[in-house]
Amino acid sequence: LYLQWSALLPVDACIADMVQEIKERTNILIFANFPALLRDHLDGEFWMPGYFAVSGSQLLSNRFINDTISLFRQIQPAQIHD
Repeated sequence: LYLQWSALLPVDACIADMVQEIKERTNILIFANFPALLRDHLDGEFWMPGYFAVSGSQLLSNRFINDTISLFRQIQPAQIHD
């Protein structure tokens, strides 16, 4: 349903650039290891557009994440369900 991870970044790091790099690299690895997923992701993009970033070490609750995913699907249904 989702992947929640943490990273220690330098203060001057551009979070958007780091997230994009991670999404690109993991996208390649996911489809290389699970090629059947390409049937559900014809555009070759595994990840939902965008990201949510917080500062600190506390993990987000499952409810918060599920609510965020649901909200994003309402806002961007064409991108999620193509």
